[in-house]
Amino acid sequence: FESADAAQKAVKKSGELLMGKELKAEISNPPRKRVADNTIFVGNLPFDVSEQEVRDFAEDGLPGSIKGVRLVRDRTTQRFKGYAFIEFNDQTIAKKFVKSKFGSQLRGRPVRVREMLETRGRPQSS
Repeated sequence: FESADAAQKAVKKSGELLMGKELKAEISNPPRKRVADNTIFVGNLPFDVSEQEVRDFAEDGLPGSIKGVRLVRDRTTQRFKGYAFIEFNDQTIAKKFVKSKFGSQLRGRPVRVREMLETRGRPQSS
């Protein structure tokens, strides 16, 4: 749209019919921005992996570089969800980790490694 006002007018038409089809218009979210450049998402982890095993995987070739590891668990059952966040001591090491572990495996499982982004105030992987 050429202006925010024009976009708002389009949103007001949401739900109206045009040529027999219902219109749907919404304001999009602002572009995502980086959060803690030294925090990395690691997904597709084995469900019985330990925090120490993730730490060892991350520090392989980068000893002493980890500030913290957080395994994400279900709030109700406390079962591990298969992904973790690793916080490195600095951004350079975090980027090195992403490059070195992209396409790697942990216990035969292909691991997803991504830098973190923020969407609607909540961190997400890129």
